[in-house]
Amino acid sequence: MRVKIAELKTHLSKYIQSLRDGGEPIEVCVREKTVAYLTQLKEPELADSRRDSELAQRLEKRGLSLQQLGRISDRTLSPGEPGDGKQMENSIVAIRAEKEW
Repeated sequence: MRVKIAELKTHLSKYIQSLRDGGEPIEVCVREKTVAYLTQLKEPELADSRRDSELAQRLEKRGLSLQQLGRISDRTLSPGEPGDGKQMENSIVAIRAEKEW
């Protein structure tokens, strides 16, 4: 199915629903020239827990954490010490100084 981009923008939800229901791929056109194809996703792959744990370990080494959407983190953040209000501190520089890049 060929669709001009203006038509796609106007009725995007209708075209996405069509794809979800197993409809044919959508050919997106700008001035009659095809610029993209929209197709239905194949069955999503299950997450590889080993890969996720390796990623979590690498992030943890850098002071970051991996969270899944909808899960509450067990890691709590504490605010830093307040300044005296007389000296302006560049927070970006301070954060970079704390990290081991």
